Amino acid sequence: FDPNQARPPYFHPTKEFVPPPGPEPLAQITRELQPLIEQMRQEWNRERSGLRGCFGETARWARRPYNLDATIAAWFNLIDEAFAGRPTPEALTVLENLASSALQEHVNQRTKLAAPAHRFFDLCERFSGMTRAWPLALHLDFAAQAPPRFARLKQRRKTLTFDDLLQQTHRSLSSADSSPLVANLRHRYRAALIDEFQDTDPLQYDIFRRLFRHPNGWLFFIGDPKQAIYNFRGADVFAYLAAARSVDSEYTL
Repeated sequence: FDPNQARPPYFHPTKEFVPPPGPEPLAQITRELQPLIEQMRQEWNRERSGLRGCFGETARWARRPYNLDATIAAWFNLIDEAFAGRPTPEALTVLENLASSALQEHVNQRTKLAAPAHRFFDLCERFSGMTRAWPLALHLDFAAQAPPRFARLKQRRKTLTFDDLLQQTHRSLSSADSSPLVANLRHRYRAALIDEFQDTDPLQYDIFRRLFRHPNGWLFFIGDPKQAIYNFRGADVFAYLAAARSVDSEYTL
């Protein structure tokens, strides 16, 4: 992963990731998932034959595929394999198909019969909710842990990214003892002309504003907000719009 090529919010130089309140989602799901799977396995071993009678061609409550004997036979074989220690992605999908809400969605509207109720289907409902929440929980866990670990890795390797250069420059210009640095740069560069300014971010804008927005400086922005296409790299068209509102003069070709 190269944060210089694409910057998710948790690697963005001007944004700070704040984890949601409460327990860590991934840790909570991990703690609850294994006991739930064990409950499902035990319930399945006790009730398999009775559960089989809820489906197939005799299940007048159901519509396809819940009333197809061949499909149900294949589903049950996949679940048998999963609870025997050989789970597959297809088996996980089948367990989600047996969630109570999934059964309700496949009620035959002609017969108006209710979908079967069973503790196993309720357990599958909980399992389905956890599997749907897992990708987001994994993302949040990565977002919380990746930046500090990445920072330590860069420190060990003595490496700086483009974002690090921006952040360190901005910190230097914002510090209480920045006057010598600012004076030196202003002496060396009387003016700055920034092309494609619509593709800058607020941090870059503030760096140039601090350096060149003074009575003896010249700062030119050249850009077109209609061409702002690099948001995925951290560009912020609102930085351009804010800068456009702050200029003394505006010219259009």
